[in-house]
Amino acid sequence: MSRAADAASSYLERGWSPIPIPTGRKCPNVKGWSELRMSSGQVETYFARDPLNIGILLGDASGHLVDVDLDCEEACALAASILPSTNSVFGRRSKPTSHMLFTCKIESKAFKDPERGDTLLEIRSNGHQTVFPGSIHPSGESVEWYEDGPVAKISSAQLLFAVQKTASACVLARRWPPEGGRHDAQLTLSATLIRAGWSVEQTAHFVECVSVTAGAAPQLAKRLSTARDAQHRLRSGGILRGLPSLRELFGDRVADKVIEWLGLAAVRVPVSSALSPSAPEIEHGPAILQIGSEVEIAKRVISDLHGAHGDVVFDEGRVWYFDGTCWQPKSDRDLRVCVQSYDGAVCDAGKSRGAMVRLNTSRINSVLFEMSVLLTQTGFFADSPTGMNCATGFISFDAQGNGELLPHSPNHRCRYILRGRWPLDIADEQAEQSLLSTLLRGTFSGDADADSKIDLVGEVAAAAALGMATRLVQPRAIVLFGQTAENGKSQILDLIRDMLPADAVSAVPLHRFGDEKYLIQLAGKILNASDELASAQAVGSESFKLIVTGDPVLGRDVYRSVVQFRSSAQHIFATNHLPAFQGGVDRGVRRRLRVLRFDRTIPENERIPGIGRRICREEPDLALDFFVQGAGRLIRQGRFSDPTSAVTTEREWLIGADPVLAWLEEDAAIDATAEPVLVRDAYRAFRAWAIEEGYAGERLPPANTFSQRLQAADLAVSSMRSGGKRYLTGLRIIPTGRTSFRATTGKRWGA
Repeated sequence: MSRAADAASSYLERGWSPIPIPTGRKCPNVKGWSELRMSSGQVETYFARDPLNIGILLGDASGHLVDVDLDCEEACALAASILPSTNSVFGRRSKPTSHMLFTCKIESKAFKDPERGDTLLEIRSNGHQTVFPGSIHPSGESVEWYEDGPVAKISSAQLLFAVQKTASACVLARRWPPEGGRHDAQLTLSATLIRAGWSVEQTAHFVECVSVTAGAAPQLAKRLSTARDAQHRLRSGGILRGLPSLRELFGDRVADKVIEWLGLAAVRVPVSSALSPSAPEIEHGPAILQIGSEVEIAKRVISDLHGAHGDVVFDEGRVWYFDGTCWQPKSDRDLRVCVQSYDGAVCDAGKSRGAMVRLNTSRINSVLFEMSVLLTQTGFFADSPTGMNCATGFISFDAQGNGELLPHSPNHRCRYILRGRWPLDIADEQAEQSLLSTLLRGTFSGDADADSKIDLVGEVAAAAALGMATRLVQPRAIVLFGQTAENGKSQILDLIRDMLPADAVSAVPLHRFGDEKYLIQLAGKILNASDELASAQAVGSESFKLIVTGDPVLGRDVYRSVVQFRSSAQHIFATNHLPAFQGGVDRGVRRRLRVLRFDRTIPENERIPGIGRRICREEPDLALDFFVQGAGRLIRQGRFSDPTSAVTTEREWLIGADPVLAWLEEDAAIDATAEPVLVRDAYRAFRAWAIEEGYAGERLPPANTFSQRLQAADLAVSSMRSGGKRYLTGLRIIPTGRTSFRATTGKRWGA
């Protein structure tokens, strides 16, 4: 019996359902694996060879076995203090306690960071399987028992709330202030929990868990004292912080998710009605204004926003505030609610003294417009320093492309947080066995310029992550071109797209670049990725050239005013077919395209379903380091790498699709010293060559546009008039036998 079969048999004896998984993988390749229920006599058949990984079906298939999968470092650190105790725990060397087993009837659920989007921890039950000890993790580490004892039996309600508490502690610990702001955070969180009905002990324990995970020294006695003081203030009718303070400190998205997970009240409990949580608190009477004008209200709302968020700016049609890690847009709804709070305000001066302000839709819109005028900082994000914002800080780059990790700061003007942490601490052997290496090496295996192609992928990803695509010496849209299926281009696109936050990515197809209703979707995005290249007419459009180079363009949301902005997005288009150009290809189009070829069909036994997205989930640190390496090259070079196949493919595509370019390439030469050539003679030579090459006559440009196409193709070619005739300068026709014969006789060569 193989070692895998022996391990699978032992799990079967415990009442768990094993399934075979390829070694070093997490996903089964057995069709219908979720329905597989093998008997002891079938184990040797399914696990006949070594090595194999052993997966265990979770939920009902294994007696209601539940795996609490701790995906992030914070969850691993918090689990022992918050989750129920169990004697069945396993993991791998780098995360030895990342899986805790329980017996419970509960549905599967994943808990994600509300801002970063990465998974914090999961309840894995029905419909899931987990790779168990006796297996090899994709990282190359062995999956081993940390404690192989009895599995704790627990109620679903108890486990769910414990997991929700752990997830809440994770997101708070990630954003816990540094020294100098921790005391304020402790007071705010303690007061919020006490208001929600938590006991002093529960509150102190939770705040201690968050603080210690964030790097603070253990101080449980101090947490208990703070919680008792908050409880005393609540009972005696004193002033006590609550959910608004929590939102100010951690931001709306994080606070709302914590409120949901912990089941906190949606409104603050009035201090005078501590035992009646259904009564909302009235914090103040009507606001007092001087004259009640739209400008005055706008200034008051801006002051309120400054008090809640610090610096606030208006750029690219949105109001932005810094949340501690990056700049976030204030939603239209929130802004309108802020303005609405002054409905009913009392005026205290002038002819309007004593009058009550009445706001309607029109006046609210006017206030919001005045706010935009007062807060506008044009080019605020366009002038941001070069770098990547990640979980651990801001990666700044010098002129040589060397990266340095700095603390998050509003001065970096970043609007997004990338997945992953940096710098990377991983052995070279482990990196070579990673999913990322499998994808890159497998996709370009056998290509003569494979290394250059991989470099280009990293540089394209970096251009998006840095938000500097339009600041390169030669900004280019990238065309992922592969004529066969399963060639890896979609997985590469998924890798780049999923490493970025969803709100940093748009999917505007190229043929929509001329529509301002679609164009506005590019504002503030750092990546525009589409699986559609559309027509050559769209590729050759003026809007395409403006957007790729980051020139000012206008966009309009359906219900908003026109906004001028500069696109900073890196554009990537995937296609199986390069469209033909009907009207010629000018210089502007040629220098704004880079084609990356995908020539290999990945063999079925090498395919890993969804590998691009899996890398982002399972190896975000490794992927981020790949982006950082690409950024270093891109900054040093100032432009993308030039794989030999890319240059060749672009030439074949653009020249092959444009007969004028093809003629220039084969039967003419750019020569500043050449004698002027009559346009009619040049056209006659061109047409003779084109017909000989098999171009359809109706596809050839007429004589009156031929010279324009030549000048558009190359700056060195120009036209002039002399003696009533038109000439071309800078062009020399190569006197090949067939061209001159056809041009002078009108007959085919050899006829």
